[in-house]
Amino acid sequence: MNPRASKSVSTLILPVLALAFNGALAQDTPAESQLRSRNAEFAREIVQVSDSVYTAVGYSPANVSMIVGRDGIILVDTGMTPQHSDAIAAAFREISDLPLAGIIYTHGHGDHTGGAQSFIQGALPEIWARDNFGSEDRPLAAAGLTIQQRADFGFR
Repeated sequence: MNPRASKSVSTLILPVLALAFNGALAQDTPAESQLRSRNAEFAREIVQVSDSVYTAVGYSPANVSMIVGRDGIILVDTGMTPQHSDAIAAAFREISDLPLAGIIYTHGHGDHTGGAQSFIQGALPEIWARDNFGSEDRPLAAAGLTIQQRADFGFR
């Protein structure tokens, strides 16, 4: 093949190959498609569970719930970090500006306990957790919070 013909073939083939390659990259594999649809399930939203119960989904690895009472709110877990929980606290404050009366920790993993300081607006709330919370309550102590009520649910 003469050099001139080879140059014109390459100027035609390279753009076609580039388009075909880009088209192949643009299409999701079945696994990528499934991940994208699962990701949509965790879009940030506040779900109203009942008249006075709300759950923040997608803000933090663990959900955070708010129970609105007459005189204050009670949180169930507080999220993983202040960065996550600041956004949750702001969203919850749009629903109720009542003071935080208490926090219930379902368990002591950091993704449930790390965001307490985002919700504290003055007086320290009562905190309820299971007995044998263990060393996982160190971040609470560092923030000046203590667990007032502990219950032994038989989990060891």
